[in-house]
Amino acid sequence: MLRQFTSNILLALGLLLAVLLVGEWAIRLITPQTLAPAYLTSDPALGVRVMRKTMIAATRPDGETFEVRTNELGFRMDEALSRSPERRRIPVYGGSQTFGVGLSIEDTFFRPLKTAAETIDPRRQLANAAAPSYGTDHVKILIERHLSDLKPAAIIYFLNGGDFATGLTARAVDPARGFRFDDRGRPGLTNTTPVPAWQRYLPLHALDAWLKRHSHLAVFTKRQAKRGLMELQAIIHPGTVDIPLPALPPSGRDDPLVHQQVFLLELQIQQLARLSHTVGVPMLLVWLPPAAELAAPVPVLAVTRLLSQYRTMLARAARDMPGLMFIDTVRLISRQGRAAAPQPTFWQTDGHFSAAGAAWYAALVKEPLLDFLDTASALTR
Repeated sequence: MLRQFTSNILLALGLLLAVLLVGEWAIRLITPQTLAPAYLTSDPALGVRVMRKTMIAATRPDGETFEVRTNELGFRMDEALSRSPERRRIPVYGGSQTFGVGLSIEDTFFRPLKTAAETIDPRRQLANAAAPSYGTDHVKILIERHLSDLKPAAIIYFLNGGDFATGLTARAVDPARGFRFDDRGRPGLTNTTPVPAWQRYLPLHALDAWLKRHSHLAVFTKRQAKRGLMELQAIIHPGTVDIPLPALPPSGRDDPLVHQQVFLLELQIQQLARLSHTVGVPMLLVWLPPAAELAAPVPVLAVTRLLSQYRTMLARAARDMPGLMFIDTVRLISRQGRAAAPQPTFWQTDGHFSAAGAAWYAALVKEPLLDFLDTASALTR
């Protein structure tokens, strides 16, 4: 009896393995997914993080390779982070564009900005703390860690408009994130961490990170499941449209998920600004425009109107919150009368900056970024 039961279990496991292998082969053949790069590893709070002290060759979608080098903290930079009280450490946060996916360190827009800032004042040390797929949830966790550990002189956060646009058009509101109202009717954030609490104490986050690097089937299945949860969330909680956000344009006013996304992002930005201001650290937000906002003139589309409203919100936050500054690169281009270069020279095949695009962007934001650092130096002396 036991032998028969064992045989049945082994047979079932064998069939399951065969189904998974066939499914993996089919997904790779029919709809290959974008896997997580090999320089990312699991992190119980962040989901994934950049590996520390690594030097690895990664492959771009077009087949070309680029090298990723990181220091002891997993920052994408050639030197160790100085702990000297004489140095003015300035962590730079962001996602894949700021990290420089597809580019060598020398070709990222971070490198010329770092060189310019440290040449003017050798006490400064800009540190690239960005990582692919990181958003405001991740940056909040990093700022909380780094305020006490690194004691930064200033903080710079590059906000990727392309990621924001993708989230809006895909209706990508995470059901695990949300808001609440206190007894005075004031809104606040709830569960803004990228990894659910129950996952942090189990080895699931490590398994999930491994599957993201190796399995097209796992990535596809997780994406479809998340999409289904979003649709279910819209059915169960349709009332999110009642959240007050008068500035939202008509193109998005009637979409509760878009409405909720914009509202949550505004609350998150306010939260980040309060974190840094509480300890007297100035913060700079810099807009990373998607391709649609680099056209001359910018096309009047639903998504560009929404992006414009988000930039307006950031400018308003910078006016209203002490210690916060914002560089609106789209308005900066308009004021300078500078037209974007031909689009194909700006982008890699996956939508990340090419070396030419990164160099153009660094030149665009260099002067206002250096002005912020000068102001920050004066404020924190």
